[in-house]
Amino acid sequence: MLRILLHSKDFPKATHLLHLLLRNSIKVDFEFFSYYLRYCSVHDHHDEAIQLHHTLQEKLPAVLEQSSTVVHVLGEMYAKMGRLEEAEGVWERVKVKDKENWNYMVMGYLKGRCLEKAEKLIRERKGEGMVNGSTWNLLIKIKFSQGKFQEALKLVKEMERSGVKADVSCWNIVIPGLFKNNQFQLGKEYFEQMRDSLAKQNTMTWNLLFQSYFDHEVYYLIDRLINEMKENKIATNKYTWTILITEYLDRQHVDKAIHYFEMSKKFGNVPDLILWNMLLKGLLKNEEFDKALYYFEEMKRSEIKPTVSTWSLFIKAYLHANQTEMALDFFSKMQSQGITSDSSLWNAILSHLFDSGKKDLALKYMQSMKDYGYLLDYSNWHVIIQGHFKFDIEQAIQLFEELPTRGFVIDVSTWNMVIEELVKLEKWEMALNYTQKMELNGLKPNPETQNIITSHIS
Repeated sequence: MLRILLHSKDFPKATHLLHLLLRNSIKVDFEFFSYYLRYCSVHDHHDEAIQLHHTLQEKLPAVLEQSSTVVHVLGEMYAKMGRLEEAEGVWERVKVKDKENWNYMVMGYLKGRCLEKAEKLIRERKGEGMVNGSTWNLLIKIKFSQGKFQEALKLVKEMERSGVKADVSCWNIVIPGLFKNNQFQLGKEYFEQMRDSLAKQNTMTWNLLFQSYFDHEVYYLIDRLINEMKENKIATNKYTWTILITEYLDRQHVDKAIHYFEMSKKFGNVPDLILWNMLLKGLLKNEEFDKALYYFEEMKRSEIKPTVSTWSLFIKAYLHANQTEMALDFFSKMQSQGITSDSSLWNAILSHLFDSGKKDLALKYMQSMKDYGYLLDYSNWHVIIQGHFKFDIEQAIQLFEELPTRGFVIDVSTWNMVIEELVKLEKWEMALNYTQKMELNGLKPNPETQNIITSHIS
């Protein structure tokens, strides 16, 4: 339940429930504590993370003594905040001070950009073989990101002298790092050094290298890597081609993406549904409608048939391009083939029709949903209510008020949507009224909207 609440981004409820469980001494999985703390760290909920830390110190000290992942997340967060004493205090509590936990601590300092502290610890313990490859690689990566490529290369040598061999993960940092620092000749030299190592690696390693080169925009080595794989008899897999095709599409290199899609078939790769959809999505995103239609027809001739997700790509792309007739024509063709629309697609169509002022057509499609036996879910009603605000405020409010009678609990986003729509229409008294009702339901209105309402009422 706690994880579901975080996935749905209902952080206040997750926090309330977690502390309720702790207050009542109900067991919570250690893994969830680290998950919750990671969520807090990523979304800057530092106060809540610190509160949980204090609660664990008081009620469940075993978590801080035994769970290396909880300690790692907490220590890293404190280090990022510059609170080194708290970070050290967290790591000191761990009962098992083995190599893994020591590296967690150092990596926490590195991620918190406490480089001086981290480097001091590494210098003190590198001769004992305490520093693992991941810690070395992170320090090397940071040096490259600072433009200190010479220091980074020295660290590679230090790492190898300490008994940790530079692996492909390290090369994936070093070579793109050199290119990014405009050290092209050095980058090529290290690439040549890596070749013998690469020849012994599996497909996954090569895929990581492709991804790394894309991340650092070292495009001109991509073709060479493909040839190297062929020469070394390293098999490509669907992930190889997915990386090549989607990365080029994301960078608007449509012809290159199509080139590799065609090449993948020559290498014996049979495109699956995921790859077909990725290709079509990329082409449509780049507004290459003719090319997308060409490959859509090719897909229909293949063993993989378009699903609702495939048809949705075209319908939503046409809606986004304001080609309503094409979108609705595609929708009609999809239905004629017996493919049932999902909630997301209905929402996209209704939202577009309401937004573009096509009230009658929107109502017609609402009716067709019922005619097809489709049971409207909560998200559908959210869209319908929002759409009605554009032409019939009373009807919108009525539909909103009827949600509980339809078996739905009104969530934060719908409350805020209604209030924001009333603000747009300058219905200040109504907006204030619904803000107060929302608070009575134990939900927090959008502070920015609330301030606008208050300023107009006063």
